[in-house]
Amino acid sequence: MNSLSILASAAANSEGFEGLSGALLLMAIGMFTVFIVLLLVIYVGKCLILFVNKFVPEEVKEAPKTASFASVQAVDAVTADIIAKAVNTLTGGKGKVESIKKI
Repeated sequence: MNSLSILASAAANSEGFEGLSGALLLMAIGMFTVFIVLLLVIYVGKCLILFVNKFVPEEVKEAPKTASFASVQAVDAVTADIIAKAVNTLTGGKGKVESIKKI
């Protein structure tokens, strides 16, 4: 006897889904339905990923433009001195500033 015929006989029965057996039957049918829907979500998602990867071209990102030598501005002596003192304070005299580049 499959689950649909059990449902039909339970609906026709005057007892219906009363009692523990009816509750367990409804729970089993609900869990089975959720399981099937989750399987559908998984496989439809996998198919969608495969389709997108195969037919939709990937966006080409432009390489970041490097600053030309003329546009790079040197840090003035006061700022360099402040940065060097901050590094010295934070590292306890173990750090050393080798170069300062503007990002």
